Amino acid sequence: MDLLSLENRKTKHLKVLLIFLVISSSIFLILHGPIPQSASYHSFADHYTFYGINNFYNVVSNFPFFIVGAAGIIFILKNDFLYKSARLCFFIGIFFTGLGSAYYHYDPSTSSLVWDRLPMAITFMSFFSFILFRNFSFRNHDNILIALLLTGVASIVYWYIGELNGNGDLRLYALVQFYPVVAIIIILLWNRNDRQMFGVIFWYIAAKIFEATDQEFLSMTEVISGHTIKHLMAACAAIHLFVLFYIENKSLRKIS
Repeated sequence: MDLLSLENRKTKHLKVLLIFLVISSSIFLILHGPIPQSASYHSFADHYTFYGINNFYNVVSNFPFFIVGAAGIIFILKNDFLYKSARLCFFIGIFFTGLGSAYYHYDPSTSSLVWDRLPMAITFMSFFSFILFRNFSFRNHDNILIALLLTGVASIVYWYIGELNGNGDLRLYALVQFYPVVAIIIILLWNRNDRQMFGVIFWYIAAKIFEATDQEFLSMTEVISGHTIKHLMAACAAIHLFVLFYIENKSLRKIS
């Protein structure tokens, strides 16, 4: 059996694993039943007000998203890349995550949370699309990207409509948020040819850890909460990807 055949078999096995994972996760969530939004979700440790800005540190810590998002949009538009649409949508999502998250943390509520989660779903699905395109062959990348983006948006719409009717359900949003991360880790471990992308996952996991230790971190530092650090860690994930794209573009320019 030649090397190409081995690679094709390896890719097919990976596809089967990822399909099994999404189907089994979906079945689990269906059987689990609705996941309501916690009543305490909007209660963050940071209540500091400065210059009239409520929850000051949780608001201003979104500023790096604006910077890297805007820089990424300009950089992608100015240069030629494979899978350009997915890269561009990622940085668009990052930019609007800064806007939506700042708005939400200034006035935490279910209605403002929509504008926090919507760009995050776009960011997740764009990065997931990019990883899929780098590791699998598709006939039409833009159609796949659009389908995944619509799935992300649908998860927010489904949850929020449920909230308006008093029966909010986070199951689809949970699938959109966590399945891509698990799938990306599996893809990177399986193929072993994109290890630099682990840096993005590292920063994301660090962000989730700080998010889970919001009050504890504030108690330790007496100034900054864990959720504030979460924003900075998540911004580092975007910066890491921007640097990888910059290095890639620089290498291509040298070759040409």
